[in-house]
This record gives sequence, structure tokens and C-alpha cells, in this order.
Amino acid sequence: MTPKGFRPTVRKDGTLDPACFLQAGLRWVKQWLEARLSGSDPYFPIDTRYDEDPEAFVASILRDAGTDSPGAAILCRAALQLLDRARDLAPRVPPYFKSLLRLCQRLSLPQAASWFTEELATLAGDPDAADRRWGGYDHAKEIVYAALVQTPGLPTAASHESWLALMKTPRYATLALLGAGTSLREKALHLREWWHSCPATDRERDLDQMIFTALKTHAGRNGDNTVQSILRSVGQPYPHDLKDAIDRALQENGGEPAFHGADAGAATARHSRERAVYGACRVDALDAAG
Repeated sequence: MTPKGFRPTVRKDGTLDPACFLQAGLRWVKQWLEARLSGSDPYFPIDTRYDEDPEAFVASILRDAGTDSPGAAILCRAALQLLDRARDLAPRVPPYFKSLLRLCQRLSLPQAASWFTEELATLAGDPDAADRRWGGYDHAKEIVYAALVQTPGLPTAASHESWLALMKTPRYATLALLGAGTSLREKALHLREWWHSCPATDRERDLDQMIFTALKTHAGRNGDNTVQSILRSVGQPYPHDLKDAIDRALQENGGEPAFHGADAGAATARHSRERAVYGACRVDALDAAG
């Protein structure tokens, strides 16, 4: 795997200069990336003492350089070729595939958007068959996680209808809701359909996490941009049990209710200190996980 003339080079700030990959060429970069993501890299050794993720180094190169720079672009093209190869090998999972999916879950690779759009459409068309083709739900689910980053379901996006169709499958309902739009208002438009599809054992837990994230994202905003205003503006057709669940989640995360203001507001006042402590713990937990 040693190309003539390949020399890893660093910039003045000590970071790797991705231009050195251009000298190596696409074929070598693909071989190197496959080996790196499989856990073997003689050029930039993986630090096993600290359980370094193989994809972390690649992600840092792409972030530092910008995915549209020539040196980073050749890495992205190599990643796309490895995705294509994994598709051809399915249901056998090549050693690099899990790390490659984690890379795609970390940051957007422009060349990969079409691949994930195609896979999402296939999955939405027949989820059971797609799960089998990828060797089971656990592997297919990781593809969907990566699709959230690579092909989010903006209203004009090619993936939008696939996200909405996938929401009808209970085991994918919450991921599909997250993919159906990037803003709270876009997600709220589909909250009723998600509520009916998501398994009853999961939906209040998942709703609580969505409300917690929304309150943190919209903290400090006023008027029509508050979580409550957004939910009220589109949520009048929601069923009563969904409205009640939303208000409970808002209260438990330190917010005012959206639909039953008078009664729920009194409860909010009585328990504000407890909710503030709870919310602070949740913020710390999210920051630690993120």
C-alpha cells in the first residue's frame, strides 16, 4: 500500500495537510481508508491505549480542511466507493463498514448524499426486505442514523417522501420523524402521524427527549419562536393524549405547557425548583454524550 512519492505532510499548526492524499491518488487513498477504518494504519497509527475510534482521525482531517477542498474531496470519493462496495457485499459486513457509517454519522460528505438517498428509498419501500439485505435491523438502523446527517428531509429534498413513508414503520418511526425536517416546526407537522406509528412503549420516552432538545435549542427566544408557540401553531389537530403527553414532557423539562395552560401552569409553579435541577442534569448528560 506504499505509493511512490507519498509523503505525509503537516501544516504549520501541526495538523495533517490533506493535499498529500492528492499525490497518492484515489486508488491508494481508498486502500488506506479501508485499512484505517478496519483498524490498521501504518502511516498514522491508531492509539489503542485510549480506544481511539478509527474514523475520528479521518473526521478531523475533513473538518479541518473542509469537505469541498481538493485533498478532502479525494477522501470523500474513496468513502463513496467503499459504501458502494459494502452494498455489493451485503449481507456480509466488511470490517470497515461500521467505522465508515460512524464517520457518516459525524459529518456530511457531499459525495455520499445520493448513496444514502437511494438506500433510504429502498428501506422505505420495503423495510423488512432492506433489513434482511443488510444482515438485520441493527445494521440497517445505523444506515438510517447516517442518513439523518447525509440526506435530511428538507421539504424540497429528494429524501423527504422516503422519510415520511418510513415513519409508518413502528421500529423506524422516531428516526424517520427526526429525518422528516431539520426544525421543530417541520417535525411538529408530522407529530400526529409519528404518535400513531411509534410503539406505545417508546413514544413518551422519545417525545420527552425531543421536547428536552427543543427547549434547549430554543432557550432565550421569545414570541412565535418558543417551543410552546410552535407546537400550538400546528398542534390543534393533535389527539388529546398527544397534547397531554406534550404538556407533561414540557413540564418535566422545566417548560410551560402548550395546550392546557391554566391547570398545568399551576403545577409548573409548584415544582419549578425540582424541574430546574432536573433540566440542568439533563443538559449536563447531553453535553457529556455529545
